[in-house]
Amino acid sequence: MLKTITASIMFITLIVTVVMADDKPCKSSLDVERNWKAHQQDESFVCLNNLILADPADPKLHLIKGEYCFS
Repeated sequence: MLKTITASIMFITLIVTVVMADDKPCKSSLDVERNWKAHQQDESFVCLNNLILADPADPKLHLIKGEYCFS
């Protein structure tokens, strides 16, 4: 019975973690710009780099990165 309870708690924890990860605010260049304007440069660069990894052919992301690196 203890194993069943432990397994259930682990399963619930995993589900909650996955659901919370989907609520991550970094989904577009607008999120990058919002973070930048909120003076959260580290979060902005992490978000921007993740977006570039997901879509390396998006010229807007590269332009934003260049602008932020020189500001």
